Amino acid sequence: MRETVPLFKLVTHTLDPSGLTATKKGFAPTVIEVTAVVEGVLALASPGNVITPRVANAVARTRVLRRKRILGE
Repeated sequence: MRETVPLFKLVTHTLDPSGLTATKKGFAPTVIEVTAVVEGVLALASPGNVITPRVANAVARTRVLRRKRILGE
């Protein structure tokens, strides 16, 4: 799921489609794009919930661990 949410804050991060990395978008005062389907989580950003680097990294880590568990690595 890809969601674009209006934002008026500087802190914006994007999870790549694989969910393995979180990259800083820099100055983007109007939108944040988040790809998120993690254990039932449909969206990580909303006007009242800015995604932070810590949250983005936690989601990426969750995806890696889940993928390893599924693949039996």
